[in-house]
Amino acid sequence: MPNRTDLMTTRNARPSAVLFGIALVTAALLAGCSTNTSASTTSSSTTLQITTTTVHYVPQYVSVGGHTILMPTEEHHEPIQAYSNFGQNIIITNKGFEPAKLYAARTSPVVFWNLTDQTQEVVFQDVPGHSNSGPIAPGGHYSFNYQFAVALIYGNKTGSETAHLYIGTCPPSCG
Repeated sequence: MPNRTDLMTTRNARPSAVLFGIALVTAALLAGCSTNTSASTTSSSTTLQITTTTVHYVPQYVSVGGHTILMPTEEHHEPIQAYSNFGQNIIITNKGFEPAKLYAARTSPVVFWNLTDQTQEVVFQDVPGHSNSGPIAPGGHYSFNYQFAVALIYGNKTGSETAHLYIGTCPPSCG
């Protein structure tokens, strides 16, 4: 059985052992962070890669017809891609329609946003039971639902710009 002096030595030794361990860890961390101040003729750099898991949405605004308009986005604030996109939104720009190919769900409306300074009209080619959009004012929008799976072509009133809309259909790359 240990005597009283041995117990006191053991009790007093534990805090100092813990402090010694903390001192070793701190020294190791500081050694890893030290820099070399001596002159060197060669240069090397290390690229630090930082991975983030949270993307913060930053609203984008555009000026249309003298008004400030919030730039439309897709679900979860995904930006609308210029060439091909999954979603429900189409932007009318001075250069045409974005995206040029949209794969949309049948369950939600497809929305055309006029982000030009002139009134626009969307003209649908051979869509059974559906007419053109009618005039869309600058900064305005036009929406419609189509309950059937369909691939269609639409364009501007002059026919100089056309694009494709696939409602309820799978794009070629999804198997």
